[in-house]
Amino acid sequence: MSTSDTAAMDSSDSTLHDEQPVPDNGEDQESLHSGYGRSYHRYKEGRYFFPNDKRENERLDLQHYIFSLTYQGRLGLCPKNDKDAQVHRVLDVGSGTGSWAIEFANEHPEAQVVGVDLSPIQVDSGPSTLKFFVDDVEEDWVFESKFDYIHSRMMSVALVNWDRYLQQCYENLEPGGYLELAEVQVPYHCDDGTALETHAHMRWIHHLMDASEKLGRPFLDPTTLQGRMEKVGFQDVRVRTDKWPMNPWAKGRRWKELGMAMVQNFNDGLESFSYMLCMKGLGWTKEQVDELLVEVRKNLNDRSIHLYITVYTVYGRKAE
Repeated sequence: MSTSDTAAMDSSDSTLHDEQPVPDNGEDQESLHSGYGRSYHRYKEGRYFFPNDKRENERLDLQHYIFSLTYQGRLGLCPKNDKDAQVHRVLDVGSGTGSWAIEFANEHPEAQVVGVDLSPIQVDSGPSTLKFFVDDVEEDWVFESKFDYIHSRMMSVALVNWDRYLQQCYENLEPGGYLELAEVQVPYHCDDGTALETHAHMRWIHHLMDASEKLGRPFLDPTTLQGRMEKVGFQDVRVRTDKWPMNPWAKGRRWKELGMAMVQNFNDGLESFSYMLCMKGLGWTKEQVDELLVEVRKNLNDRSIHLYITVYTVYGRKAE
């Protein structure tokens, strides 16, 4: 294990394919307005707990920026992300707004890039080598050909069966191909005792963990990914951990920049993260959620509380 930065998509017969892009027909794929005060995906309604509206899409783009800061401008850590790497087919799972897939396609014009998500929220721009599809990665994968790189990040609570997911990734890679995953660990961490379990933001994340368990899509423990990947058959599995300060409490220019981006990420995303989970999973009212979030925001913006998130980036290679 290598560690860095130690500081501070209704049919039961649905299959995942890429024969042609799924059209936005305005019926099955458009956003649906639910009782949670936000708009959510229509296809496979309820499988993903977070909204797909403009506010959330802007936050997803900010999240992509946070990953770029973390990787110091790289799109990922495995060798397929090297500028001089020759890449043929790439799958981006859970593409969101498509930022990662668009950037990768621009950096690697030799590659065919496929992005998959439950929501058709991707922009209409991008190179001709890039295609997006609305589909569900929890169904059987039936692609026309295999990939030499599968990229997946922030899929925690989006998947029920991680072992099946990793198996499908492995089966859909060419020999020598790479899978790269990036997931955060919950609950959050503090090394100096300034974040107390009684603080609102700590109570909040435990409520989200409880709700996700009740709804059958618990948060992933990313410390298990290396072993799970090796069990499936991946070789040379590497793990890197990075720390994301929750606000600009940490010293140093890079940490301040990460902290500023993270506090905006959470201030913009608290409702996104909380409404469906707490209202559907815990039976709360919107007013109850909002009341807690007032306290959470105060804690998140308090620089005397030295809280951080640990993000795990794990990648491995399919045997040749």
